[in-house]
Amino acid sequence: MLPLKTCWAKIPDLWILVFLCLFVLGSAEDEVGGENQRFATEPSDQTAVLGSMAVFPCRVINQVGFVQWTKDGFGLGVIRRLSGFDRYLMVGSDEEGDFSLSISPVTLEDDAHYQCQVSSVNDKPLRSRVAKLTVFVPPGPPVLAPGPVVHTTAGARITLKCTSTGGRPAPESINKSGSVYFSVQVQWLDDSGSVIHEGILTSQELMEDGKRLSVESNLTFIPTRDHHLKSISCVTHHPALPAALTASVSLMVQYPPRVHLRLYPPVIQEGTEVRASCDSEANPHDVTYKWFRGRQMLDVDETQRSVSLGLVSRADHGTDVSCEASNVVGTTRQTSFLDVQYAPSFISAPSSESAEPNQNASLRCRVEGNPQPTIVWTHLSTATMTGLGEELAIKAEESTTGAYMCTVTSPGFAPLSATVHLRLRGPPSITSTSPVWAKEGERAVLTCKVRAVPHPVALTWFKEGIAVSSDADRFTVEEKQMADGVISRLIINVTRKEDFTAYNCTVVNEYGMDVAQIPLIEQRNSKRKKAAMSRANDLVKPNEHPIVIETHTLPLSPSPHKLMPLDTRSSDKDSDIKDGDMRTASSLSVGDRDSDAAFE
Repeated sequence: MLPLKTCWAKIPDLWILVFLCLFVLGSAEDEVGGENQRFATEPSDQTAVLGSMAVFPCRVINQVGFVQWTKDGFGLGVIRRLSGFDRYLMVGSDEEGDFSLSISPVTLEDDAHYQCQVSSVNDKPLRSRVAKLTVFVPPGPPVLAPGPVVHTTAGARITLKCTSTGGRPAPESINKSGSVYFSVQVQWLDDSGSVIHEGILTSQELMEDGKRLSVESNLTFIPTRDHHLKSISCVTHHPALPAALTASVSLMVQYPPRVHLRLYPPVIQEGTEVRASCDSEANPHDVTYKWFRGRQMLDVDETQRSVSLGLVSRADHGTDVSCEASNVVGTTRQTSFLDVQYAPSFISAPSSESAEPNQNASLRCRVEGNPQPTIVWTHLSTATMTGLGEELAIKAEESTTGAYMCTVTSPGFAPLSATVHLRLRGPPSITSTSPVWAKEGERAVLTCKVRAVPHPVALTWFKEGIAVSSDADRFTVEEKQMADGVISRLIINVTRKEDFTAYNCTVVNEYGMDVAQIPLIEQRNSKRKKAAMSRANDLVKPNEHPIVIETHTLPLSPSPHKLMPLDTRSSDKDSDIKDGDMRTASSLSVGDRDSDAAFE
């Protein structure tokens, strides 16, 4: 027998009598029995939005007992139009055994557990599974605080709070993974509509009615200048809502100047005037400026957004130029560096080199320029490119000696070039022995042209085996330094009869020596010239007037009977002086000549 509670006292007496009669008749039928009564359809859990309709199905086959619904274990009655429950109704027909429970409109108090029950006399009463009705209550519009406009400063941490109240179901709802989920979902969106995932802390709590809840979501972040005049939105989602609810806040961010420093013209060449311009973006917009060139602050008005740096040279290349912009929030400084383009030039003049055969030698061509110059080496005698860069490494051989040109190029400027030589080191060689003609009483000049790398340490003129000394009245010796040797001139200021003879030019360097005879021939009339030329030929015979030379020691001071020493200093570098001054000395004396390193 189904338990009946005191609520039946509310039902009129007539209906009680009807119920008793039906109950007796039903019991009698149950006793004579056919097949046992059973459920064809049972109710299941449902959700319904506040104000909508909910229907729990219940269909009984071979129904003989009375059917009623219970709510949280409380019987609602066996009459289809349930007395005292105006919004509740058992719909369907007895013929079909359909006793489905309809609730309309659904209110929050309908959130409960429901069961369909059928009475029986002989057997236990039928009870369906318990079905849960979950009533969804839409939350109210979200509220953003502080808002709708937030004033802040870049770099200062702020928190926005979004509150949504009145939503249902309660937070104890469990999803399939077993974790608690929020029935009220709150999202934060940036100005572009993208979801914000970081800096969010969300919580919820039940309201006083124990069924609805309040959700609070806090977004904490550090605004930047890029947030200025942008909006951030709080969006509330809920199953009871036909569409999401949104609240937005606008950000007013104060920030220090953002500086963009520009130099004009974009391509700076040496000798041009340069101007610097400082563009700034700031909030608030009141900005003052300071200008710096290197470490020195320029004397300009603080409102001046551009300055002239004057004409620039290569010395200004790499100099830093700074603009400092300030407002009440802060100061920003940006620095640019002058990129001054200038023509290539030699850092040091290129010099020739000398080396012994099969030794390694290096030719150098050190330059500076902007853009970075390109250096190409060319062997002039073969017109072939032999290398790139400031230094050219060569193995000294007969085929590799000679002139080399380094050609320097830089975009936007004329090419620059220089010629240097690589020479083989070895004994000296006298290259000129031509006879000299002069008249008695006139000036005569005898020339001894010497090729020597390294330069000679001694060069001496001999007359009939005796060294000729420099005499201001009679004899003068002049030397001219050349890149690959020396030119020595013996000058006889006023010739005498005894001066017309053969003179020996003797030269020595650290690798050996060479000797050559140069005749001085008296110039006579044409009839006698032929005979004189014949005698000149006799003068150059090597066996006459032999020269005695002490080769075991080379003295360092002039001697009337010995070789006159040249500068005893030696160097691997080769002198390239083409037009050196003529010296007035009887020989190359110590300290009277540069080392082998000189310029052509």
